[in-house]
Amino acid sequence: MKLSFDMHKALVNDLDVAVQGMRGSDSPADKLYFFSAVYGVAQRIANLEYQDELIFIHQVALLTYQQMIARLNSMRQAQESPVRFHPALFEQLESCIDDLQQCIDAEEPVDSVLKRMAILGYSTTGNGFFLCVKGRLMV
Repeated sequence: MKLSFDMHKALVNDLDVAVQGMRGSDSPADKLYFFSAVYGVAQRIANLEYQDELIFIHQVALLTYQQMIARLNSMRQAQESPVRFHPALFEQLESCIDDLQQCIDAEEPVDSVLKRMAILGYSTTGNGFFLCVKGRLMV
């Protein structure tokens, strides 16, 4: 992805703030708050300097966030109580953000990172959790 120096710097810096905020908290709600910056910054940069990859990042990160926040809200309301977050979920999500930063810095494709991110989001759905339990979906 070719971005101007300033847009590249803004994108990478905001991703770093997001991942550091996630690592600095033990609260799933706080971690998701910081994660929401991923799709937010992708959209802001796309508005200024459009790249297809920015829309791809935005869409995958937004859906991942929506799936995870829906699960968190269900857990808070004791709905679908058997479904919970995998113990490694947030560590793996943080790793995705690190890898996303590296791909952006190296101007490499982000597809494989976004695929991992999408799978993490899916693991928080009813069927995704079932696939984790069966050992078919790995977090």
